[in-house]
Amino acid sequence: MRSFGGNASQHWLILKNGDHVIGLFQGMFEKNILTFNPGWDSSAATGPASLIAVDPEGNPVLIDQHV
Repeated sequence: MRSFGGNASQHWLILKNGDHVIGLFQGMFEKNILTFNPGWDSSAATGPASLIAVDPEGNPVLIDQHV
C-alpha cells in the first residue's frame, strides 16, 4: 500500500494497493470516514455510483465511484 494523495498532517490520505484505492479522513466530517473507490484508475476514471453504510461505532463508510 502506498500513499496516492492527501496529506497526513491534515488528517486525510488516499492509499493505493494495485488497483485498490481507499481514502481515510479524520476531522473533515462530523465523524471519521473510510472510503472505498472501486475501479479507480490512475486517471480517476470510472462510472458514477456510491453508497454509505454506518459501522457499529457510528462512523460512515462511503463506497464511491467517480466520473
